[in-house]
Order: sequence, then C-alpha cells, then structure tokens
Amino acid sequence: MINEVKKIVNRGMFFIPLLPNEKKNWDKDFLTRDYSEKDLIPNGNLGINPRKSGVYIIDLDSDFAIKFGNLWLPKNTTIGARQYPNGVVERTHWYFEADGCLENNLKGSPAELYWDHNIVAFGTTIHKHTKEQMKRFWACEESVLPFNESILKVFNKINFAASIAPHLTSANQG
Repeated sequence: MINEVKKIVNRGMFFIPLLPNEKKNWDKDFLTRDYSEKDLIPNGNLGINPRKSGVYIIDLDSDFAIKFGNLWLPKNTTIGARQYPNGVVERTHWYFEADGCLENNLKGSPAELYWDHNIVAFGTTIHKHTKEQMKRFWACEESVLPFNESILKVFNKINFAASIAPHLTSANQG
C-alpha cells in the first residue's frame, strides 16, 4: 500500500485511507483532512480526494455507461479500473484536471461526475449489485488531461446513450 500512496502523492494528489473492503473510513472530516502514511489502515483501501487533488472524476456507474464511456472518453488520461474474480476488467473512472467550472457533483445518472467526493483508487471493494469482490487499480497512469467543454459534452452523451440504450430492442426502431 505504501507504493500506491507514493504513486498518488508523486502525482500531486491527496489520498484518503479507507477501511478494508469499504469506500469509507471512520473520519467525518475525510474530505478536508490531510493524511500521511501513518494514517494508513492495515489491509485497507486508498481513496482519492478530488477536490484537494484538483481533479474531476467521471465515474461510469452502469453497464451501458461503462460501454459508451470506454468508446468515447479519451484513453490518454489517468483511468481507474476494477477487476472481478473471473478476471474481467472494467475501466470505470476517468481523471481530469479540474478547471473550476463545477459547483456540484453530478450524481444520479448512469455516469457521474465528482469534484468533492471520495473515489476508491486502490484496494478491494464489494460490487453493490453482484456482491463480488473487485480489485481497484489504475489501468492507465498517463498524466491527467485538462477538463473542458468537449469532455463535458462526452459525459452528457454517455448519460443520454446509457439512459436510452435499455429501451432499444432493435436497430429498426425510430
């Protein structure tokens, strides 16, 4: 875990120590506190604090959002992934340099956009629907691309496509 902390810190990001198999910790001030290596939890997970790190994170939160996001989002930025016990890997978190345009997290859609949240970057979590353990890691460690209007348009396009895709049963539909 120390190596993962060093990766995060060397990239100028701030980490949040998390409980084992969890996306949270015991600290109610986790988004404002500066953590150090001594705060790591044995066998715990590591989260990223987007606000302190100066990043926005697109979280692909449904099967269709994952499918469309992997098609349309840039491949040359930091990308977080999860791996299931059967070896299947899903790229689910895209990191972008914050530009100050977001005032709120954009939640409740197939894809979500966070700037003031906790994102699990390393460790193991439990899938909320299947209850399977998932290993979390960075699938791509490129430098973080700047967020801009075109990325926001892709985010909206992913949400639109992921929202209507379950209703399309045939390519012949109007």
